[in-house]
Amino acid sequence: MTETPGDTLSAGPPRGAETGFIARDALISRIEGAWPVKLLIVQAPAGYGKSHVARQWWHRLGAAQVPRGWIGLDESDASPEQFVEKLLKSLTGLAPDTVPRLLALLGSAVAFPERELLEGLARAVVSERERLVLFLDDYHLIHGTPASAFVERLMKAMPAQLNLVLTTRKKPDFPLARLRLSGDVLELGQADLCFTAEEASAFFEETCQAVVPDHAVAEIHNRTEGWPAGLRMAAISLSSMQGSAATRSVFDQANAQDQISEYLFDEVLRHLPEDLARFMFETAALTHFSVETCEGILEWPDAADRLRELGERNLFLIRLDGPEGRYRYHHLIQELLLARISEAQRRDISARASRWFETEDRIVEAVSHALLADLEERAVELVERHAVNRLLQGYVLETRRLLDMIPAELQRNRPGIVLCHVWLLMQGASPEDAATRLEEARLAMEVLREADRDAGIAPSEISVMEVGMLSAMENFPAAKEKGKGLLERLPADRPYLSGTLANILGHVDLALGELSSARRYFERARAVHSAARHYFGVFMADLLLGLTEKNAGNLRLSEQIFRQSIRDSQARLGPGSYPEALASVALAEILYEYNDLRASERLFHQHRQVARSWALVVQQISIDLLEIRLLAAAGQRDEAVRKLDLASLQPKMKFERYLDRLIAERLRLTADRADVSPPPGRPRAADPGDAGPDFVREFAAIAAIRRMISEVESIGAIRATETLLEQNHAAQRKRREIELLVLRALAFHNLRQMQEAGAALTEALRLAEGERFVRTFLDEGPQITDILRHLSRDQSPVADPGIRNYINQLLAAARAGAGAPASPAAPGGQAVLLEALTQREQAVLAQLALGSTNEEIGGTLGMKLPTVKWHLGNIYSKLSVKNRAQAILSAQHLGLIPPHTKVRDS
Repeated sequence: MTETPGDTLSAGPPRGAETGFIARDALISRIEGAWPVKLLIVQAPAGYGKSHVARQWWHRLGAAQVPRGWIGLDESDASPEQFVEKLLKSLTGLAPDTVPRLLALLGSAVAFPERELLEGLARAVVSERERLVLFLDDYHLIHGTPASAFVERLMKAMPAQLNLVLTTRKKPDFPLARLRLSGDVLELGQADLCFTAEEASAFFEETCQAVVPDHAVAEIHNRTEGWPAGLRMAAISLSSMQGSAATRSVFDQANAQDQISEYLFDEVLRHLPEDLARFMFETAALTHFSVETCEGILEWPDAADRLRELGERNLFLIRLDGPEGRYRYHHLIQELLLARISEAQRRDISARASRWFETEDRIVEAVSHALLADLEERAVELVERHAVNRLLQGYVLETRRLLDMIPAELQRNRPGIVLCHVWLLMQGASPEDAATRLEEARLAMEVLREADRDAGIAPSEISVMEVGMLSAMENFPAAKEKGKGLLERLPADRPYLSGTLANILGHVDLALGELSSARRYFERARAVHSAARHYFGVFMADLLLGLTEKNAGNLRLSEQIFRQSIRDSQARLGPGSYPEALASVALAEILYEYNDLRASERLFHQHRQVARSWALVVQQISIDLLEIRLLAAAGQRDEAVRKLDLASLQPKMKFERYLDRLIAERLRLTADRADVSPPPGRPRAADPGDAGPDFVREFAAIAAIRRMISEVESIGAIRATETLLEQNHAAQRKRREIELLVLRALAFHNLRQMQEAGAALTEALRLAEGERFVRTFLDEGPQITDILRHLSRDQSPVADPGIRNYINQLLAAARAGAGAPASPAAPGGQAVLLEALTQREQAVLAQLALGSTNEEIGGTLGMKLPTVKWHLGNIYSKLSVKNRAQAILSAQHLGLIPPHTKVRDS
């Protein structure tokens, strides 16, 4: 059958195990009669053909063009990360745009992004298909694990279009009562899966080379009680025997089912060539195997021929999906094979596999086989050697997987592993937990030193982490003091320490207002991490450098840095990664300042959950503030104040610097109201004089200035801005300088001193003009608009035509109000592409340029009409346009389609 494009998924059921089974038409008809049900459970012990029935249902759905995905589970899928990775890969063909983003997020997120993954999966199911059937084969292998708990939550979160099929030896470990009451579950058990006498007869007729008499079939069926695996092994055994005595001897020595399986399997092995049987024993010691692993680990040069022969003999070999051509045995057969080799032989093969996988840089598999070989020390050493490097390269999921593989009792006295946890916790905005683990690492080092053993890490690594702890806990002066001279003392053979410390010291100087020094540190960090191919360090250097330029008021340069960081993260980690989310939210702040509210909101809502979950505290507060400002700009000021008050009660608000920012923001939002109180349960903002000469507490001073303006203490506010203006001007912190000049203008406006107010605002406009500042002015409300109107009059002292044009732009934006497309145009009138188009979107855009209707696009590209509309919506959003004509013109400016393409109104 030819299936239409998009109606099949990339992953299907294992191949190679269908031969020798008959169609279970009665069971399939029973499933069809109950379908659709939310959950189909096929539960029975080993050897009852559970997967075979599921495969037949898979193919029946394919004939009806129902999209479906298949996941063959094993013990390594017990973690939700591993399970979801396998799940997403099985759905690649269904949602080629969504799945890569979710995989990139899963691979780079510091903690398991469950909420974002569930939301993304729900969107993929709803947006593309009327129904999706997901097969989870051998579900008992994740019974009682975190992955099983995720499946339960997946069932609750998924829309009605999703149906699950579970094959399992055990009853699922989540409640079924409600599904049973609603008729949303169909359960097939052991009795349902047993072959009837008629099916047994048809089976032997199809599989046995010799004719088996009816009475012999009846005897075998009776002795096996219709057990499919017993029937199959009996058929294989009978095919190699001769005469009627053969059928009589099959069960001469076996009665119970376990005895039957053992006896029949021995009969199968007895008739195999000796070298082929040995090949089966050795490969069974590997969880999965391929031609490459059989040649490299087991040293079978003719492995391809052996695997082909096993398939031809129908010896329970199952081919798994994937380009590498991996295989495994039926679980029952693998258990029987492993029972026939010695423990020493099994450990030897696992040890050889561990060494081979390490040479192939497949570290997770190397650790796994080291543990199977009972080589715990080797497993720990592998993790110590490779985990931090994997993290620095951006492979966060693999890092977490490596750490999770080592039992907790083996980690305690291994400072290298403990420090890897510290790296993750620091990145995940958990400085207190990181400090606790850092103390564990220090104690472990002392224990090893007293035992005269190598700790595997340099003492300087502890020192770097201590500087990071001080910075994360906002003790910037102490961090700067402890880090002084440390950079030059770090070992040259550990570049990640130098790069990380440079990023930390740059962040410290950024907080202290020393922007030039911060830039030098970030540029140094980027160079070191780039040379070592530590992408995570490169990303953090770029992100912090972009924030530095934003603080300096260089919005255009900051925008360029963030956009390049987004492109780099998409190229290296795939779309939707954690680094992309952080850079995208930072870019959304810039777009908000440009008054491009629609683009800012789209980018923010696309990435906020990922960024908020694991960002550093400084980034989390920026995320909260951007959400609040977007609400206020859209006219939802009461909701913005409510969100702000909730944000102020979060645990991260123990950092006074960020609480000061929220207090200042609340005072701005409530400036024209009687309510100018700080957030609930918090003290009023400090007086400007309490802030000190540094920039760490500058938001406390700004909050105090806003309070004075709100309470008409304008003279005090004017005086307070003078010192802060001098400090920020000397430090070249233009963005803060602009904000202070705007506040100064508001204070003069309160005093009705319009000339002084105009002079202060004119200076702010002069600093802001070249960088497209808009919301810094508009967010201050009608008072600033009043001063702008005063400056726009003919008698105004503003002579600079550029400034006058800027004033007119701001007034036009103020008149347009929130959400209107009144933002200043991009430089040179160029279109802006906020995010790269996917291949499918580019194909739709090309058809769009030809003037094709939605129906014509769907016919040409093999898409359904809702899918076409969904892609068009994404294209319009990414190009920041509203219709087809605008999309084509914008695409021409960006070089996405030829410039001579005519714009046709369809």
